[in-house]
Amino acid sequence: MLPRSMSSLWLGLAAATLTVLASASAAHAAYLTLGTTNTSNAATSLSGSGAPELKVVETNASNQALVGQNSSTSGSAAGVFGVTSSTGAYANGVRGVLTSTSAGSSSAAVRGMSKGTGPYSIGVWSGTPAYTASEGPLGSSAKP
Repeated sequence: MLPRSMSSLWLGLAAATLTVLASASAAHAAYLTLGTTNTSNAATSLSGSGAPELKVVETNASNQALVGQNSSTSGSAAGVFGVTSSTGAYANGVRGVLTSTSAGSSSAAVRGMSKGTGPYSIGVWSGTPAYTASEGPLGSSAKP
């Protein structure tokens, strides 16, 4: 059996170690706080098998439900980037659906808008590799 002073020393060291480990763990495993700005300097990943894995619902008609923004003033990285690895028919990386059967004037499921004023400013760009038999932009309408 250890003397009482030695037991107290070991107990104190164990408590200090647990405190340090808890602090280090909390620094890397913080929770997102809703209703505030959260800051992170590392990539955040969400993975699983739920459908959908992340769902954002906005009920105010004046607000966007989800915004992706790249605030850098240089480079070409997207604000929102969608990717699929599916080989199935009708697979797509990004999809927009306009569900209203009586949508207002100029409504669109997907809209691209460029505020550039130069000759190379493009609102929507579509392309396929030249070595494939794939089609470029495809559109359809119920009206002739």
